[in-house]
Amino acid sequence: TKAFGETVGRWYHDRHGVEFLAVRIGWFLMPDDDHDLHLLRTHPGARRIWLSPGDAARFFILAASVPTIGTDGYGIA
Repeated sequence: TKAFGETVGRWYHDRHGVEFLAVRIGWFLMPDDDHDLHLLRTHPGARRIWLSPGDAARFFILAASVPTIGTDGYGIA
């Protein structure tokens, strides 16, 4: 589960100094796909949890470029 992975990542960080970034992506849809675009337009609350491809790319580029992550990184869309 997500919580298990986050806990293991935190343990490795605390025990061995391994940097760890857990990312919980609410909903990754491609707006150029007709089905995904329909979901974005009609599903209640879809835009609150949707992580766009551009936002995802920017988040991961920034996460990979910081000098240190530790365990306190969040990407919420």
